[in-house]
Amino acid sequence: QLNVNHKSVELIDRLNEASEISFTVNKYIDGKITNLWDKLLDFKLIYCEEWKKWFECKVELDEETESVKTVFCTQLGQAELSQTMLYNIEINTEIDIERDDYEVTVFKDYTNSGASLLDRLLEKAPHYTIDYIAPSLIEIQRSFSFDDISIYDALQEVAEEIGCLFVFNSDSDEKGMPKRTISVYDLQQNCKNPKCKCRGEFTDKCPKCNSEDSDGNKYDIEYGYGNDTLIFVTVDELASEGIQLVTDIDAVKNCFKLEAGDDLMTATIRNRNPNGTDYIWYFSDATKEDMPVELVQKIESYDKLYSYYYTETATIPDGLNSSDIKIKKPFTLNSSLVNSYNNLVKRYEGYYNDDNKNKKLETIPTSIMGFASLMNAYYNTIDFGWYLKSGMMPDVKMGKTDAEEQGLLLSEVT
Repeated sequence: QLNVNHKSVELIDRLNEASEISFTVNKYIDGKITNLWDKLLDFKLIYCEEWKKWFECKVELDEETESVKTVFCTQLGQAELSQTMLYNIEINTEIDIERDDYEVTVFKDYTNSGASLLDRLLEKAPHYTIDYIAPSLIEIQRSFSFDDISIYDALQEVAEEIGCLFVFNSDSDEKGMPKRTISVYDLQQNCKNPKCKCRGEFTDKCPKCNSEDSDGNKYDIEYGYGNDTLIFVTVDELASEGIQLVTDIDAVKNCFKLEAGDDLMTATIRNRNPNGTDYIWYFSDATKEDMPVELVQKIESYDKLYSYYYTETATIPDGLNSSDIKIKKPFTLNSSLVNSYNNLVKRYEGYYNDDNKNKKLETIPTSIMGFASLMNAYYNTIDFGWYLKSGMMPDVKMGKTDAEEQGLLLSEVT
């Protein structure tokens, strides 16, 4: 459907990395604007019927003429999973073992996702499913630590450590939508001797049992996926003249994890967020255009509820419906405790404000509207409490003295 310049089409087909397509599109053909010109934007999905693959695209507009777009397409699975990050993931490490609910994690556990390596890594990508796993990989156990790394890069580390291949299937399902499935193949050989089950990089015979058992029965070797062709492929980068308007799509995120200077301050971030996490999300209107209507409605309903709790209420109203968001329900505090606290504030207000030039001590109302105001009052009480316990301690100041003066003091004691 895209009237591309056919001579500009470049294909890069890889097995263990993302396949890519690039091409150019002219804005006008025979004096008429090209079909889908305005829809050809960053992050749009393109389906290649001949290749049976979905791609995510990055678009460069010729700034000089604004009449040519160069489109770079990356296979969908790798493009999406390389932008979904993992934090503080410990698998079969000492930190993981210390958990009260720890269970030994194997490569894939079909009955318990908490003990399955693939399920734990794909927890943030529930729209991806496992299509096939080589049986020889299922019970493998390894230790991994992942922090501030994408799911795709984490899977590549797993592949290198275990000796397997992840294939991201990007064909269409029966409804014409991207499948988003993953298949995992074993790249190493496996001995078929049931008493041996040796796995490694060997040929002809098993180095452990010599491909036979104690009774002299011979066993074959199950070879790993694919053949080593020893073919090396190099690709020249495309060069273009003139100024190009380029979007670094790898730097564009819609989910951010907030971290502070220490664990205490990071926990404070979670406390101040009504949803109880240290993540913030943003979906632009352009992104929502590519989402199903039901998903957009759910996101907008969530945004309204989030805003409502943040500014209008501090408790969950009974029977609140996302369509009826005008109810205001303040959080009511114990008036006796509040009055006692406010009396302390008035008593020490002058001391506190003199010592804390950038923050003034505030009283607390018995009725607070909105989660943000509630948490602000909460942390004000914490600051004031620490000030009363520690901030009012006298300063230790050493006066000027000399040896003669100290000697006289010792004499007086004697």
